[in-house]
Amino acid sequence: MLDIDLMELADLHRPKDIVSEIYHQNPGWDEPVSLEELADRCGIKEIRYESLKGIEGALIANDTKSEGIIVINSDARHHRRRYTLGHELGHYLIPHHGFQMSCTSKDMSTKINKDIKMNSSQNIEAEANEFSANLLMPEPWLNKQKCFSREPSIECIKFLADKLDVSFQACANRYADLHDRPVAVVFSHMLKVQYGYTGGEHPFWLRYAKRGSSIPNSSLTASLGKVDDLTFHNDECDASLWFDENKYYCLPETCIEEVYVQEDGYIATLLWFEDEIEEKEEE
Repeated sequence: MLDIDLMELADLHRPKDIVSEIYHQNPGWDEPVSLEELADRCGIKEIRYESLKGIEGALIANDTKSEGIIVINSDARHHRRRYTLGHELGHYLIPHHGFQMSCTSKDMSTKINKDIKMNSSQNIEAEANEFSANLLMPEPWLNKQKCFSREPSIECIKFLADKLDVSFQACANRYADLHDRPVAVVFSHMLKVQYGYTGGEHPFWLRYAKRGSSIPNSSLTASLGKVDDLTFHNDECDASLWFDENKYYCLPETCIEEVYVQEDGYIATLLWFEDEIEEKEEE
């Protein structure tokens, strides 16, 4: 049973710090985490699953956020419902967030924008996403997994996603952010990019990140476009096929392209470098 001391959480403002304190108070809390149990211990009186139009989730709390209810879109898939519940719990537990929040699908993918005020509506949604990612995919737990400490692997991402009961996509993004190697992921459907993501301080610009752009014809991903067998594939390819040069770092000649063929034309591609990234000499 979870033991939550809300007084200890009240003075914390950063999503990562709040989640760390929750885990500190409950060192034996097992993955995948029970968000419903956490919500109950924090004062959420009810979690409703209803068919919603235009939003994924909502928080309705009293003005002191000592109690409230959360509403989740029942039409969403299981993993999206879990992520949304974590997102709404973030709004509830992060002190400077509102007590009545209504969140769209776009809000669920919002990232921190350092060019605008931290208390803007965009960054508030981004903080709730950061909270959910930290809660569902805690960094200390990931660091303990043997496959996470090895070379990047798309099969490792699938293993972690299954263990944590999160979507492959959410886990891939988290993996890219936390792995000590610079990695990128590209999600495509029928060989058209849905989106591309470079984690952390990745030094190179991903050429195929824009939604709707075509997967490069000579890539391993393109060659598997008509396969529909839930398989993993990998090969070495020309790094310039996927990445642009930049003026600070030398782009390695090759990169590893790992492909996870999913159902109905969906493909996930993981890209990483075997060679160390070297800085360019100043002229």
